[in-house]
Amino acid sequence: MNVYVWKQARGGKTYSLQIDSNKGGIRAFNRAVKVAEEGGWTHIGGTGPTTGSAMTLLFTKSFDDEELLKGWAKSLPYKVLYEGTNGKQRFIG
Repeated sequence: MNVYVWKQARGGKTYSLQIDSNKGGIRAFNRAVKVAEEGGWTHIGGTGPTTGSAMTLLFTKSFDDEELLKGWAKSLPYKVLYEGTNGKQRFIG
């Protein structure tokens, strides 16, 4: 699974989370949703397990501080690619 996070607006507190998986099926879908929902993310869209062998899920959540986001990312079993509002990408977690 590939996990991406980005801030929705400069100066805002709301972030978007994208989970991509090259594995389709209900198990991969449920695993991705579980990881996100345990972190308090709200599912807002994406492609589900019935669209073939790959899926993309989108979530949103507000964080009071970027350090809280980093703490959440470090708790994941996956590397998280973070893109700041300046366009620079770095791995967190």
